[in-house]
Amino acid sequence: MTQDQENEKLSLLSVDERKRAFRYHLPIHRQRFIAARSSLRQILSNYIKFDPKEFVFIYDEHEKPHLNIPAYPQLQFNLSHSSNMAVYAFTLNHPIGIDIEKVQSEYNQAVADRFFSTQENEQLLQFSAHERIAGFYRIWSRKEAIIKAIGKGLSLPLTSFTVSAKDITEVIILDNRDHWTLIPLQIRTGYQSAVATNQPVRKVIYWNYSDQSPKLDKVSIL
Repeated sequence: MTQDQENEKLSLLSVDERKRAFRYHLPIHRQRFIAARSSLRQILSNYIKFDPKEFVFIYDEHEKPHLNIPAYPQLQFNLSHSSNMAVYAFTLNHPIGIDIEKVQSEYNQAVADRFFSTQENEQLLQFSAHERIAGFYRIWSRKEAIIKAIGKGLSLPLTSFTVSAKDITEVIILDNRDHWTLIPLQIRTGYQSAVATNQPVRKVIYWNYSDQSPKLDKVSIL
């Protein structure tokens, strides 16, 4: 990203978003944050005909953003970014969470021991060493999608529920009453991604977005 491109994207952000951007010490992290948040504003402008600069976000106690536009309370959204990829999820009237994780060459077993349930760690042990790496990031993205959909942050311990290490759609039941549909997303080779919502899902529409041409191009329907 050139300095001119960064400045153009930065101009779309609110004062608090700019402050957050410049808390990052490394330029690449700052640029990724600016790109992700400016793209969110441009994508939202495809749904709601507002100038991207006019969107105002409010944050709940767990820092989950919501639109502060009384005329559009039904539009729910979530975003995640990892390395040079960002994903966004939008729905009407119901909470939604999405996560993406870049698969690294290895993973930290101590992280799995601390944050994964016993059943999830047992699933990993059933994989080959190579499959175990992808399995770790798959579990991580699926758990994060659930946490982000619920919107309570880590006040809900990651070890308190179990997700599959496989690329399957499943229903996660929390507290014996709350049902969350969890769906794997095939975004790009080398990444694991998932989306979660508290509603039965009949259709998922994928869109491709490029900031070189700020519009949404439908790529597939499930």
